[in-house]
Amino acid sequence: PPPRSTLFPYTTLFRSHTIATIAYRFEVDGHAIVISGDTAYSQNLSTLARNSDILIIDSGHYDRRHLTSSKKPRKSRAAHASFEELLQMIGEANAKHTVLTHLVTRTINQESIRKEIGKNYQGTLSFAIDGMQLSCEPMR
Repeated sequence: PPPRSTLFPYTTLFRSHTIATIAYRFEVDGHAIVISGDTAYSQNLSTLARNSDILIIDSGHYDRRHLTSSKKPRKSRAAHASFEELLQMIGEANAKHTVLTHLVTRTINQESIRKEIGKNYQGTLSFAIDGMQLSCEPMR
């Protein structure tokens, strides 16, 4: 595992991917932020992220119904969770705010994804963009 910080506690979890990746749970002032890193489905990740304030999760695999272009999705099953597995991890984690990352924003249908995830997730859902800033304070 990476060296420990003296500033705030955190937990790490090695992730299943084509290369070594690590998920992190940072805890500061009663708030928890989890960053999944690239990942396939993992019950352990759901447990690490359980009831966190913010879950930033790899969502790099979509099927055709969530794409805006007719390009065939890349085969990435060993490296990334399927959309159904992503839905399962988000539901199991029950984070207040989930941020989907590792996106190709020009080719995904955000409205379709938001609708599908919203069926079983009541928290705030965002799509990551470069330079995005997040806060554990309630969103207004």
